[in-house]
Amino acid sequence: MEIQLFDGDYVRSGNAVRELSGTDEMLERVAFRLRAKKGGFALLPELGSRLYELSRIKRSERRLAAEQFIRQALEDEPDVELKAVEVEEEDGVIRIDVEIAWDGIEHKMRMEV
Repeated sequence: MEIQLFDGDYVRSGNAVRELSGTDEMLERVAFRLRAKKGGFALLPELGSRLYELSRIKRSERRLAAEQFIRQALEDEPDVELKAVEVEEEDGVIRIDVEIAWDGIEHKMRMEV
């Protein structure tokens, strides 16, 4: 079971935190791995991604860099297969569309860095 997070805080359900399972649990785990800065956790230095570095990379190289960073972040999720990555920038905000497959089903998520 994973505990659901929103903007870095636990999501409450009554007097307890909301727990996730199945597909929701996997999506929460993947989103956390991608949003967390790699090296940001002293006891787990390999946890997280380097997606926060995309703004320092040439626009023409960002999609490939994002794909590489995502693959590295998901190495400990062997059941998750990265299917596609798209990167776009608008008004200084980098948006990343990620398509993954888990348990034979494809899932899409969008993040901003």
